[in-house]
Parts: sequence; structure tokens; C-alpha cells
Amino acid sequence: MTFPGKDSQVVIITGATGGLGYALAKTFASHGFYIVVHYLHQEKVAKKLAALIQEMGTQALAVRADLQNKIEIAQMSEKTLKRWGKINVLINNASIVSDQMILHMTEKNWDQVISVNLTGTFKTIQAIAPSMVKQRFGHIINISSYTGAHGRSGQSNYSASKAGVMALTKTAALELGSHNILVNTVIPGFLEVGMGNKMTSKQIENIRRDFLLSKSPPIQKITEFIYTVAMMEGVSGQIFNLDSRILY
Repeated sequence: MTFPGKDSQVVIITGATGGLGYALAKTFASHGFYIVVHYLHQEKVAKKLAALIQEMGTQALAVRADLQNKIEIAQMSEKTLKRWGKINVLINNASIVSDQMILHMTEKNWDQVISVNLTGTFKTIQAIAPSMVKQRFGHIINISSYTGAHGRSGQSNYSASKAGVMALTKTAALELGSHNILVNTVIPGFLEVGMGNKMTSKQIENIRRDFLLSKSPPIQKITEFIYTVAMMEGVSGQIFNLDSRILY
């Protein structure tokens, strides 16, 4: 077991090879965190990111896990604890899309998105929280989406999964608060990375129509905000929306 330095903390970031996850890993590493770079398919990207983090002067561990498989998630937790002895922060960032209008959506389209985005978040919390209960501290941050509050045409499965993540956050905060575990949701807003890169100019234009300001924050500001939330004490069960669209 390699224990973290006196001031080093450990974060697991699911979906760390995606746009937001990759940026989150670099931000937390810049603050001295030890990083678990979770991935499913992109092994080369994960290992490259882990190497980059080590070049930044901290430590990283690339771990593959299918978030639909509770055994693989448990193994990710075990590998982290064996390596560093604790988990301070869990960021449930991984998610997928499989867009289709309701009348044409297959059961497979529906089930897979719910399974990864919502049930995968639940399973990961269920696997990681016991170590946080034992150590009497921890912070879980679930990444949701504006569509979870407002819906979006063609994204009934994704919208439902992200609405579920927000409800799961509130319930987990209620249940885990007595163990000194914080649980919050961050809605990062529209990002022109990851899923945002796959949108058409028309889709982007429709999204920006709801902005009260001319643009959303750059991704570096988003990740620094999430880091700040992770370091907060006494704040739990909250939903932080990070662009200028009105959430409710």
C-alpha cells in the first residue's frame, strides 16, 4: 500500500477519458490530489492521462470498470484502497447518450442509458460509500444535466437518467449525512467538449437561446468550481447549475 502524503487526497473520477472528466482529472491533480482515472473503452487515453498527471508531480491509477457491473465497480474501489488507503472524493461523471424520439426509441436504447447514467451512479455510490462511512468523511459529486430538469426532444432516456441523478443525490445526502459524507450535484452547463462536440450547429443554437448571458463559462472555470465544491464543508444535498439558463 502506498499511502498519500500528509496533505494529499484521493479522488475517483468516472468517465475520466471524456472531455469534462479529462479536465477534472487535470484540475484535481494541479491541487495535489491522487487521481483514479476510470475508463471503459479508452485504455490508451486513460494511461496517457495517468502519465500526464504523474508528470504534474502527483500520482494516478488508470482503472477499467464497466459501471453496469457491480463486481467491477467494487474492484475499482478495492484497487484504490489497496493503493492509497482512502477515498476522499467520488465524482460520478460517466454518462452516455443514445438519442431517439419516444415513438421510435427501442427498449435497448432506453435501458442502456438508464443503466449507465443512473443505475451506474447508484452502484458506484453503493460500492464507494462504505469506505467513506468507515473513515467518517467523504464527498460524492454527481454530474447531472440541464435536461434533467427541463427535458429535451429526442432525449427522454438521457433526461430521465439525469433527473434521477438529482433525486438520487438528495436521498443519498439524507442517508449519508450522519456519517459526515457530503453528496451534491453539479450541472456543468453546455460544454463544447465531449457530447457537445457531437451536436449540430442548429442544436447548439437552440440551447444558447435560453442563455441569459452571451456565453457559458470555459471548462477550466467549471472544473475549478467542482474542485471548490469538493473542498466545501457543511454543504450537502444541493444542485449547482453552472450556466445562465434558469434551472427551475
